[in-house]
Amino acid sequence: MKLLLLTLVAVSACAITSAGTVIPDFLKYKEGQRYFFTTDANGKLQYVNLEAREVDNRFTAENDVVFRLFTRKNPTSANIITYGNVNSLTSSNFDKSKPVKIISHGWNSNGVGEVNTLVTERFLAALDVNVICVDWGVGANVLYTTAVSNVPKVGAFIAKLVDWLVDQGSNVNNFHIMGHSLGGHVTGIAARSVTKGKIPYITAFDPAMPLWGSGTQRIRPGDANYVEIIHTNAGNLGLEEPVGDNDFYPNGGKSQPGCGSLDVGCSHGRSYQFFAYSLNNQGFMANQCRSVAEINNNNCANLSKLHMGGASAKSKVGLFRLETNSNPPFYKG
Repeated sequence: MKLLLLTLVAVSACAITSAGTVIPDFLKYKEGQRYFFTTDANGKLQYVNLEAREVDNRFTAENDVVFRLFTRKNPTSANIITYGNVNSLTSSNFDKSKPVKIISHGWNSNGVGEVNTLVTERFLAALDVNVICVDWGVGANVLYTTAVSNVPKVGAFIAKLVDWLVDQGSNVNNFHIMGHSLGGHVTGIAARSVTKGKIPYITAFDPAMPLWGSGTQRIRPGDANYVEIIHTNAGNLGLEEPVGDNDFYPNGGKSQPGCGSLDVGCSHGRSYQFFAYSLNNQGFMANQCRSVAEINNNNCANLSKLHMGGASAKSKVGLFRLETNSNPPFYKG
């Protein structure tokens, strides 16, 4: 079966080299199926079996998650904050009076993956904030099915960190939690599990679709006061349906300019890249749409305009589409 699928992939890749960024329907993930395809950092297709299981999953968030703090005083060299260890906090550059930005990576990534490094760099260039990169690489660099099972553990542990930081003098209204792919669902679980108040703002970068299409723990409106979603590989690696207060669909949300026709991983990653470059508050103005169908057909009603991304929460409006360029800083205009 695997050989047949990989043969079909190879034939399809040859057949659509001139087809732009259209991904064949048979490669798109559908909830309940056994297989899906992604691409690695080099754009090479990878086959994933959703019935595969680890022999032993010993991941525990308390022992295996690392919280890496970056500030303008240490923009490239992390301070390690250990949950419950006051000395690790007071000896770091953490400033309880400043906003706290928490970032979670997804599957097959870690604390020094691009979602962490790029978003951190752009935050510190734009704002004087605390950035905490959540490194759960021990639980993410495993079979996809195992990583999915580790997501609730990571989300719950981030919530404990937030509660503890509030106890140490931070204001819960200063927190913004965000994450990519599986990290998008980590974000929702973390925010709704905080007990010291309501998180004001969370952002999910193309929250993962495989095994989450009907998942009860996936990100949803109400997890925070404001939930923003950026869809860039919708209907394949990322969820297509709206799951936030505002859902943005750059270039229609399915595939992105500059990514190869089968490089779904590239399109998937554009979500956090777009967000990173939104932090200078230029471009990324989106048009409001009445439905996903309008987004797919590129005939949005344009009822209003709203800036995608950015460091601050917005009013709750609905669905938006925008167009981007293929290279950084991506925004048009």
